[in-house]
Amino acid sequence: VEIFDVALAVLIAVLIAGVCRNRGWSSAIPLMAAGIVIGLAPFGPEGLAHPEFVLVVVLAPLVFGEGLTSSVVDLRKVSRPIMALAVGLVVFGAVVVGFVAQLVVPGIWVSMAFALGAILGPTDAVAVSATARKAGLPRRLVNVLEGESLVNDGTALTLLRVCSVAAAAGSVTAGEASVILLTSVAGGVLVGGAAGWLLMTVVRRSRDTTVANAAILLAPLPVYLGAEALEGSGILAVVVAALVVAHGTSNVVSYTGRLQATSLWVIFTFVLQSTAFFLVGLEMPRVLEQMPSSQIRTLLIAVPVVFLSLVAARFAFVYLMAMIAGR
Repeated sequence: VEIFDVALAVLIAVLIAGVCRNRGWSSAIPLMAAGIVIGLAPFGPEGLAHPEFVLVVVLAPLVFGEGLTSSVVDLRKVSRPIMALAVGLVVFGAVVVGFVAQLVVPGIWVSMAFALGAILGPTDAVAVSATARKAGLPRRLVNVLEGESLVNDGTALTLLRVCSVAAAAGSVTAGEASVILLTSVAGGVLVGGAAGWLLMTVVRRSRDTTVANAAILLAPLPVYLGAEALEGSGILAVVVAALVVAHGTSNVVSYTGRLQATSLWVIFTFVLQSTAFFLVGLEMPRVLEQMPSSQIRTLLIAVPVVFLSLVAARFAFVYLMAMIAGR
């Protein structure tokens, strides 16, 4: 039944996104609104029984596809601002949102408040890339924004893992948090590097571009799951693997192969991104149903306050970073 629901959700999402695309509209809000409406209806696809499906099947391929179109050389030139934003900004945003959430949501655990900040901290890699290019920003700034959006998911999910352990255990020491962080980063980099090298070898030796692109298309799932099985960051592993493949095959893949891969990932990204926004809307009614009516007022206050605090935190961090760099 869930397979049918997922297939129907993908079909509806693609149709709605297609209409928006033809009219030149942004599809995010219409897709979420449609998901909410269909989620309230007595018929149609239901929400996912296993929400981690989104991380494995949607987020991992999206980040992998964005990594394939990135240049390691360009990212290396702006590595310092990328790491400052991808790590410092996510942590700073999580702390700000955590404190604000404790003020506006009575009784929320400290670990859960910071977990909320970790969830909201990272930006979407595909959306950032598309918006930056449409705005005609300088190439260096585009590289910084794209690089940050690739790495910040790994930071946020690692921070979320620390908060989840703290919530389950009641508390977590600085040593335990450091071990989780190091294991997550090291596992992600090692698995991603090994997977990227293997994929790069396959692509270089393959004479059939269809087979090579099929291997790349399927790679994000085992890379993500393999890293997570070793307590590493699955998203970081996917990013590392994509960058290794992009850098190692840039001079050996034929024009036909690159054209085929580009067309494939454009379509694949369109489908996955449309599905992700639609699924978010589809989950909203079920989340609200499980929430006690006494907390609805708190939710109506918390959402705009947390949103504004997150936006203010990002502006403040970037402004301070620019001041420090200017010195």
